[in-house]
Amino acid sequence: MNNKLKYLISVIMIILIFMTLIRIYNNYIEINNLEVKLNNLKTEIEQAKEQNSVLENQLYNIENEKYIEKMAREKLGLVKPGEMLIIPITDDEEGEQ
Repeated sequence: MNNKLKYLISVIMIILIFMTLIRIYNNYIEINNLEVKLNNLKTEIEQAKEQNSVLENQLYNIENEKYIEKMAREKLGLVKPGEMLIIPITDDEEGEQ
């Protein structure tokens, strides 16, 4: 009976050790996944901060008269009275005509 008890205890210990190792491995995998998610979130935060900075700069410039004039000239092709708008022709445009 003593040998059977030792054998049973040995089997139970092996099972417990095996279950513990599986648990440790699963925890390791989960920690690794969480670290990847954390790094991704940090990257997203940095991108959001950069975008926020760009948007704040645009918001500041929207109220700036020189910026408004520059955009009106560049994007809309507007000119002040007495000025003449000159549009240069590139090599690609010359070939089409």
